[in-house]
Amino acid sequence: KLRLLSISQTYHRNYGRARFINKADCQLVIISGKPSSKLRVIAVLEILDGSSFNGVLGIVDADFDRLENLADNKPNLLRTDTHDLETMLLNSPALDKLIAEFGSEEKIAKFGNVKTALVNIGMSIGYLRWISQCDGLNLTFNDLKFSKFINEQSLQIDELKLIQEVKNKSQALSLDSKDIQRRLTDRKSVEMLPQQFHLKISTVSSFMDTVLMVSQIDRSALEF
Repeated sequence: KLRLLSISQTYHRNYGRARFINKADCQLVIISGKPSSKLRVIAVLEILDGSSFNGVLGIVDADFDRLENLADNKPNLLRTDTHDLETMLLNSPALDKLIAEFGSEEKIAKFGNVKTALVNIGMSIGYLRWISQCDGLNLTFNDLKFSKFINEQSLQIDELKLIQEVKNKSQALSLDSKDIQRRLTDRKSVEMLPQQFHLKISTVSSFMDTVLMVSQIDRSALEF
């Protein structure tokens, strides 16, 4: 029986559907732990490969691996085509479905292409996440308040306000905002494809709440 190692319940839910996997022939196993679920999946896969345990696949987020040239060619380790499952969501009909069902027609007409706005926001946050990872800043990006750094009339990001919001959430007030902005500018000299930015489902929900005035979003509408 084939075993598919995944990093979260979200992967288990999406890839475990009948249209993707025959559950009679494939068992999904969630692996989590420190230093990260992704590294745990890779470590378990290496152990099983070393013991000639056949019929195992691992699936993990690509994260910034391709930008850092870290992706290996292990045939039974699958990385997402884009940064993560959430950015794959943007390339599926799921977001359009959500907007059509829950979005304010007035707001949508005013802002135009919501997906493009999300991509631009995700790119800015993605570069900052990349800096945090490369420079060991250990910044957190959970539960950001978009109203703190996005102009709700133009949907433009104020980088310094974004940096300040991330510093506040990370309790890293000693960091120099201007210095981080300089690093951000330098990092942008390396082209990042839209598929390589980071965007959580919670980010989509928060964006819809803050900018499109959408409430009571059914999370199932975000699944694909």
